[in-house]
Amino acid sequence: MNKIKSEKIKESLKHLAAEFLRRESNRQSLITVTDVMLKDRGARAVMLCTVLPEEQEGTALAFLKRRRGGMRRYISEHLRIQHLLGTPPEQN
Repeated sequence: MNKIKSEKIKESLKHLAAEFLRRESNRQSLITVTDVMLKDRGARAVMLCTVLPEEQEGTALAFLKRRRGGMRRYISEHLRIQHLLGTPPEQN
């Protein structure tokens, strides 16, 4: 995967993950997606986050682990990868 496509995918994943967290979090802490690393030629993504206040890190990590399936679904429903890769969407 070329660098430009990879960066577009990373930014889209970062934005969608942040949107999911904004909607789903209980607002007792601020969880910020700081970076996304693509693995296995883009088949997997690892998201790096920060938590404020730091004392809520354990609670936030437990929340992220519980909700990762929901985050995957949200991202897969909203990610328009055809547009990112330059492929036109299918016409019905």
